[in-house]
Amino acid sequence: MLDATAPGSSATAPQQVTEVPFEVEFTASDDGSGVSETRLHYRFNGGSWQSFGSAKTGTSGSFEFTAPEGEGTYDFYTMCTDLAGNVETAPTSPDTTTIYHVPAPDISVQTNALNFGQVTIGEEKTETLTITNIGDAALTITDVSADDSAFSVAIGGGLPASVKPGDSIDADVTFAPGTVKKFSADLLIASNDPDTPTLIVALTGEGVPGELTLEVTANSDTFVFGDTLQVNLNVENTGEPATVDLYLVLTYDQNGPEERNWSASFLSLIHISEPTRPLYISYAVFCLK
Repeated sequence: MLDATAPGSSATAPQQVTEVPFEVEFTASDDGSGVSETRLHYRFNGGSWQSFGSAKTGTSGSFEFTAPEGEGTYDFYTMCTDLAGNVETAPTSPDTTTIYHVPAPDISVQTNALNFGQVTIGEEKTETLTITNIGDAALTITDVSADDSAFSVAIGGGLPASVKPGDSIDADVTFAPGTVKKFSADLLIASNDPDTPTLIVALTGEGVPGELTLEVTANSDTFVFGDTLQVNLNVENTGEPATVDLYLVLTYDQNGPEERNWSASFLSLIHISEPTRPLYISYAVFCLK
């Protein structure tokens, strides 16, 4: 009896896998001459169909699929041939579909650059960089550092730091310039992100001179014989070192307002370091003896 009827087959596979290889099972049948072989076909991410591996004999079995295109979506169908040479027609839709995905961390920051602007020498400015794990496995941050000592980083809890999927951690980046110039550096964030093991954030800032503030006060502006002049000097410097010459200038009437005279006395030479806390200096000058 002539066998003119094509055989049939179907494939089944898990909906999602996280490792390879995995099994694609098949069943095949033929009511005439019997099943000769079954072949597996696949397509990746909706692309063109391709044959995979060698044909299998028997009416059931499995193919060990290695996901040759890497992570993504794989559609499958099988085609069977019977002993009379009749070949199953390819289906119009896949028998089964499997998504292959390995969970992994994925690091993200809210900005790829931090600009601290102008910061006075001796002072500092801190900006917060938020690091987020947008992946689906734990992110481990092993190191966060800048390649210029003018910038420093602090992370609460220290390192290494583990960040769950969807969570964030803050890094406080501080700019403390020691010289008057423009600074440019890289902040390097090392982690177990397989695609971006080192994330780079650009850092910029400018160190600018501070100010020298002098506040001079006296206990009075008019004196008579026997009075004591108290001179108070309040100094604060946030800039470069400075030297201040302090003089006392007295104006007095010798023979009435028409013969007004003045004298200048050198009190002190003050060296103001960089930077200094407010410095309070007081001089007592006995005058008009």
